[in-house]
Amino acid sequence: MHRRTVLTACLAAPFFPLLARAQGAVDSTMDHAAMGHAMPAAPAAGASPRPPGGAPLAAWPTLGARGELRAAPGLLHWGGGLNTPSWGYNGAALGPLLEWRAGEAVDMTLVNALPEASNIHWHGLEVPASEDGHPRDAVEAGQRRAYRFTVPEVDGLFWYHPHPHGRTAFQVAMGLAGPIRVRGGRSPLPADGIDERVLMITDQRLLADGRIAPHSDADWMDGREGDLLLVNGQYQPVLSVRAGGWLRLRLINACAARYLHLSLPGHLWRQIGADGGWLEQVQAPVKQLLLVPGERADVLVALDGAPGSRAVLQSLPYVRGKMVSAEQSRPEPILSVHYQRTAAQARPPLPRRLADIAPLPAPAVRREVVLSETMSMEGGKHQMAFLINDRRYDDMNRADFTGKVGEVEEWTVHNRSDMDHPFHLHGAAFQVQWRQASAQHPRAPETLRAWRDVVNLKPDESLALRFVQRQPGDRLFHCHILEHEDQGMMATLRVVG
Repeated sequence: MHRRTVLTACLAAPFFPLLARAQGAVDSTMDHAAMGHAMPAAPAAGASPRPPGGAPLAAWPTLGARGELRAAPGLLHWGGGLNTPSWGYNGAALGPLLEWRAGEAVDMTLVNALPEASNIHWHGLEVPASEDGHPRDAVEAGQRRAYRFTVPEVDGLFWYHPHPHGRTAFQVAMGLAGPIRVRGGRSPLPADGIDERVLMITDQRLLADGRIAPHSDADWMDGREGDLLLVNGQYQPVLSVRAGGWLRLRLINACAARYLHLSLPGHLWRQIGADGGWLEQVQAPVKQLLLVPGERADVLVALDGAPGSRAVLQSLPYVRGKMVSAEQSRPEPILSVHYQRTAAQARPPLPRRLADIAPLPAPAVRREVVLSETMSMEGGKHQMAFLINDRRYDDMNRADFTGKVGEVEEWTVHNRSDMDHPFHLHGAAFQVQWRQASAQHPRAPETLRAWRDVVNLKPDESLALRFVQRQPGDRLFHCHILEHEDQGMMATLRVVG
């Protein structure tokens, strides 16, 4: 039965608690109790206590290629007497900015001081499968393990987060995530006149006493969105800039489900990089930028404001087809940009060419991937599941596809659901070949050649992506709405030598 039909029936049922814009009891095909998922109702949107804002954007603590990431409970002090028990790496929440060089040897130890098993996935980096945080490689509470690999020959922004079976959404909501900046060869950008900032955007929802709100039924259906938007763990901080130059923003959408429709009024965005690094050339200026969960973007903003003026980075409404919760209806402020009262600096010109991206050759293998959701009222209960090719990820050792090292594969991915889904592939970056809005529309060739590891699919949309897995092992692919991933919208490509 189609989802809209089922929801109509649900809303008409006098004793069914799934009321419009409310969070009620949902009996999913996933056993939430067995996986530790609490199911109380969350507070209404906008109900979180507000931390004080307006502090300067803090510099990231950094860590090199060798060291420890200690995942442990902490206490986040927001100020104004508001405190939140949280989890973090080497701190109360989030983790340090990992500063690596292409070709460098990484020896990073995860010390698990959490009360449950965890691991680390190096999102977007092509590392050996044994080192990439597969759910079956979880590190038990009180244990440690070393991750050892060589940084790939890339120049881009990546991130790390836990990836345990059925607990990714919970652990990320508690605060576990951090950025990775990899420097490759010589930058094509001018050395002076560019202020570079790494911005990891997350969201959070708190109870009145400051504790992180548990997942609600609506969260497990729609994906969790908090009503507090944070930048590098801070609430509405202030970024001080000097007029005249370029502001380079290295952006990460580390939200579980929120789509960031970014705008800085009075300023234009020029994208220079995507998930996997540099684009071929600086893109034409645009007023807005959409960043889906898990995705990164590298952009330049011309600092054209007058000395002493201000602008607010905000996320505009984006309708992604939620089942229960209300869609965002107004712009949400993220960060304030304050222009210093000093004289404007000179703006350096940008290069015509940034990088060369060779198109992947014709594929040796073609596959079909279908993202879907099922809903029913069988037995008088609301049943739901999130699936890939009609299967739920319930066996960590199952191989859904088998491929070969070095072979070019082309996957046609179809979204046969009523909600947007951000598709993520482990172990390899891909190039999008074409998109098709629906079966009634013609295929449109992809005009922007880029290396990606996350791509969004709207309802009924299809697209083709092409990639090469260069190392053997089990590689996951899944929806990067973390609640959908945890409930089974994930599968495995087994790559053999």
